[in-house]
Amino acid sequence: MNNNKRHKPNDTPDTPDGVNGGVINRQLTFQTRKKIDDAASRNDRLLAFTTYDESKNNPAIALPMHTLNVLLHLCSANDENDSFSTKEEDKERAEEIFFRLMKDSEEEEDKHQQGRRKTEMSYTAMARVYARNGEFEKSFEMVDLCKNGGALGKEKDGGGKKTQQKLTPKLRTYAPSLRGFCESGNWKRAEDVFEAIEQEGLECTEMEFTAMMSVYGREKKTCEENGFRMLRKMKSKVRTCGKELIESVERFFKAEPNAWRCETVENVESSSGRFEVSSENTIIGSSSDNNNNNNNNNNSNNSEKKQTFNLKRVGLNEVESKELIASVGKLAREREAGANFDDFCNWLEAREAKVQCIVDGANVGMANQNFAGSRFHFGQLDNVVEECRRRYCVCSTSDASEASKQRPVVFLHQRRTKDHAAKHQFGEKILNKLRQNKEIFVTPHGSNDDWYWLYAALVAGEDAVLISNDEMRDHVFQMLPDPNLLRRWKERHQVRFSVTKGEVELYEPAVFTTCIQENEEEEYWMIPFVEDDDEEKENDDDDDDSKFFFFFFFLEAAAAGAKKA
Repeated sequence: MNNNKRHKPNDTPDTPDGVNGGVINRQLTFQTRKKIDDAASRNDRLLAFTTYDESKNNPAIALPMHTLNVLLHLCSANDENDSFSTKEEDKERAEEIFFRLMKDSEEEEDKHQQGRRKTEMSYTAMARVYARNGEFEKSFEMVDLCKNGGALGKEKDGGGKKTQQKLTPKLRTYAPSLRGFCESGNWKRAEDVFEAIEQEGLECTEMEFTAMMSVYGREKKTCEENGFRMLRKMKSKVRTCGKELIESVERFFKAEPNAWRCETVENVESSSGRFEVSSENTIIGSSSDNNNNNNNNNNSNNSEKKQTFNLKRVGLNEVESKELIASVGKLAREREAGANFDDFCNWLEAREAKVQCIVDGANVGMANQNFAGSRFHFGQLDNVVEECRRRYCVCSTSDASEASKQRPVVFLHQRRTKDHAAKHQFGEKILNKLRQNKEIFVTPHGSNDDWYWLYAALVAGEDAVLISNDEMRDHVFQMLPDPNLLRRWKERHQVRFSVTKGEVELYEPAVFTTCIQENEEEEYWMIPFVEDDDEEKENDDDDDDSKFFFFFFFLEAAAAGAKKA
């Protein structure tokens, strides 16, 4: 008979150390917790808080932190039309729950009872409660309290005391105070919060940029240059703007009447990045916008004057490139065995010329091999390498001396060179050809070949091309401190491929980069955005531009346009 059978909640014995030193009735605690959680899931605030009030003074009930956090969330999410309680009453209730939560956590801190220890969510919920009540300074204060593990500085049980348990605030902990300061027009304090987010190493989303651009638009007379600085920051952080963000950007430019003219650009030449706008266009912010549009439509003809502009390829700057190379190198050394990665770096430096065409051998050889009995396809790898020789290296397979300086290099794990396909006569022939031409680097046992080909491609510089269909989204690449840098690098340097019946197609990066671009000399901005129907597609697959359509918002300083005319 098994005596280790787990107890069901109804069979669970009582345990000591309940409220005020009483004995916890785990069955009653479970029933109370479930009742509160079920009520919260239905947004039944009356039942949830009534149940909580009934349990407060019962020493046999010890609610877990999760349930207390659920109650805090209910306090922060009160509907304006809710007759159960006012915002002020919700704040007082939230503070009382928060103090209890802090006290319980302090009592259990040395007992290692994880279920009764506070979490970042407790502080985030309080930040939302204060922001909802217009107390944005208190909302921002919750960030520091979260970092220091402290409670609110009031004369209540546990008030102001700091504990050993320190937590890391998340973006959602900062968000309430940031939005609150923005909505109230306090752009200086909003900037303080934004700066604190960046110092914490958190990545702002479109929501935070939208809030900042909105307040800059409303207060443009006093902070115009700050708004342009934020736009320049968005160049490297925002790939395309969603509906709310592009609207906030438009409002920012419209805030100064007759200063900027705009046009939505739908057609950009994919082969050159060239686009045209009419030389006479709407001045945004003008009260006669609609009349101008009507007159332009009535008077339009085939001889309408056009101005031509070009979108550019935008890559990482020198500082960003060094940061990305250093972070990849650091992670590789931490995870690779012995001196394997350092030996590889020495090999790279010892070569007569940089490796500039890098082939992810495993990705190429296993492409299309998603069927039973499939194996590594050396013929496919050979075809892709030959196309790389032709397109990027301007050399033939028969010239193995000077041309080796310019040849592509295949990165392949050692096991790929030892398996059944490699021992086949055809596979062995291709491997020998790669070795003879100095076109292969074999990564050692126990290594992850991804680190090697990525690092080689990064240090190769501006002319590097990486042949791979790898989306680089798995945990290996998410460990990088700033995955956004890798995404931007991929847009400039990753070449995708397809192989159909031996025919190879290489798909090179676009000649221009889809990102916010500014031309300081000609005083115009190009801001890409997607329509609502396309936004979800972009989030699903941000590497395949052919699946959705970009629009560009062209903004030119009115004075600059007048000079050209």
